[in-house]
Amino acid sequence: MGHVSLPAALFGLAPGAAWAEAGRTRLFIIARSKNENVVCYDWVTDSGKGRLDVYWRMNAERGQREELTGLERDMAYGYRVLGSTSSGELSIALKAAPKRPIAIDRSVRPPVARATIASSQATLESIYVSTREGGILPSVLYIELAGRLPTGKAVSERIER
Repeated sequence: MGHVSLPAALFGLAPGAAWAEAGRTRLFIIARSKNENVVCYDWVTDSGKGRLDVYWRMNAERGQREELTGLERDMAYGYRVLGSTSSGELSIALKAAPKRPIAIDRSVRPPVARATIASSQATLESIYVSTREGGILPSVLYIELAGRLPTGKAVSERIER
């Protein structure tokens, strides 16, 4: 899996049952080549319903939580709800990848995020974004999705830009 699993392993940010606190489950993270900061996507169960909580974990600093800026929510790390099913799945699309939907399965405990990775349905664990810094905005070199097949086998897919 290369770069993708390293940030999750280093910072104890593994999704699902490996990282959960009362009413909160880590679904997946986005790590970047720029630094050790990660964007966390957690499912929070409150008021019996639940919601997606997206924020920065500033590991390059003191590990503190920081909220996304409006620009980050609108352009890169935010999401749009595509719909929900009667079986408990919530379908979302990340703003930066609108054609690659992610299904949050709330019918299982702990909830999990599922996506197509290397032409297979898998539990999404992390997304790694390799960038070249410089100019006003960094340019994306590639994105790597990583997760697990239903058999438990690791799967990853590198998308060149």
